[in-house]
Amino acid sequence: MSVVFGALFTSDALRRRTAWVLQVLALAAVAVLGVVERARDAAYAIERTLFGVAFGFLAPLLFLALFEIVHRRERTSAIVAPLARHGQSRRALAAGLLGGLALACAAAGGVLGFVAALSSGSPADAGSFRDLFACTWGGAAIGAAYAGLYAVGSLAGRWGRVAALALDWVLGSGAGYFALPFPRANGRSLLGGEPVIDAPQLVALAILLGLTFAGVLLSAFRAPR
Repeated sequence: MSVVFGALFTSDALRRRTAWVLQVLALAAVAVLGVVERARDAAYAIERTLFGVAFGFLAPLLFLALFEIVHRRERTSAIVAPLARHGQSRRALAAGLLGGLALACAAAGGVLGFVAALSSGSPADAGSFRDLFACTWGGAAIGAAYAGLYAVGSLAGRWGRVAALALDWVLGSGAGYFALPFPRANGRSLLGGEPVIDAPQLVALAILLGLTFAGVLLSAFRAPR
């Protein structure tokens, strides 16, 4: 039951108007810039939209904002402490809270990927449906991986989450071994961009999923009993 209570806490927090406004603004920006990119050069519009505004800039900030809405500058352990006063397990509460955030980030990433592909792609293109599908599930995997990254950062509170974003921005922009643990690099590879250490997309997907589960579980089990 503690896991459920943690997930419900996240759900209640993300129902606030701020969370919805941020997501709508991000989707609107991606849609508009996707149309602009298609008008500029339809052949590479999807790539520029995905790797530029969508997952290169807005998505990491949106996922961070969702964590901030739930955590309110605090560490995960500080957020679940009041809920644990009635005998609930802090670790289970943290797992539910972070798991709920991972699902929220996955949903937001999937919708961002869908809108990016829809706005920048051509409906007449024979591969448009395939692009929509790939960008949707790929965006969901990227969103979940960022949740794992920010879950680890939440062990130190807000500054830890911001530091995680900065490291992802700097090291994840490369394609070498230092980029391996970051969603930015593996997300780019998964969506058809430059691969990390020349690894196939299946490896990028495995790393993204690993980041999700490892980050959530590590942060949850670091909470006091």
